Amino acid sequence: MKNNKLLQLTYHCCNLFCVLLVIFFLAITLVTGYWFIYPGFTEHFDAEVAFPFKASLFGYTKSAFWNIGTESVAQLTVANLNPLSVLFNYLQLSAIFLLTFLCFREFAAILRSLRLRDTFQQRNVQSFSRIGNYLLFTFILSSFWFAIFKQGYMYSFHISLTIPVLMFLAYVLAQVFKEGNQLFEENELTV
Repeated sequence: MKNNKLLQLTYHCCNLFCVLLVIFFLAITLVTGYWFIYPGFTEHFDAEVAFPFKASLFGYTKSAFWNIGTESVAQLTVANLNPLSVLFNYLQLSAIFLLTFLCFREFAAILRSLRLRDTFQQRNVQSFSRIGNYLLFTFILSSFWFAIFKQGYMYSFHISLTIPVLMFLAYVLAQVFKEGNQLFEENELTV
C-alpha cells in the first residue's frame, strides 16, 4: 500500500490541515491579544458577523439589551464586548482548534500505519478511540456560545449532527480494528 496515491494524498492533506489549524490559531491569538491592548480597532465589526452562531434546526439563540440611565443601548460591536467574554470565547475556540488538530494527527498516524501495512495494530484501535473522544469534546464545546456586552448579552445553543456522526463512526471503526487486531494475533499464534 506504499504506492497507494489516495492514501498519500489523504496523509498530506491531514498534515496540511494541521498546519492551517496552527496558522488560524496564531491569527486568532494575535487578534485577541491586540483586542485586549486596543479594543477600539474592532469598533466597526458587527458582533453577529464576528460570532456567526445562529439558531439552526436544532438550536436556540437569545439576546437581551438594556439602557443604563440616559445612555441608550450600545451597538452590537466587538469593541463593546466584556473582556471576560472575549477571553472565554478565545479559550473555547482554542480548545476546538486543539481537538481538531489532535484528530487530524491521529488520523495521519492511522494512514501512516496503513501505508506501512501495520493495519490491525492496537495503536490504530487506540487512535480511533481517541478520535472519538476528541470529537465528543469538540461537540460539547461547539454546541454553545455566549457574549456579554456592556449593555446586554447574547447566547446560543445549537446541535450539529455532523460531529456526532463522525464520533460514532470513529468508535465503530475502533471496534472493527479491535476485532481485526484479535484475528491478526490469533493468526500469528497459529502460524
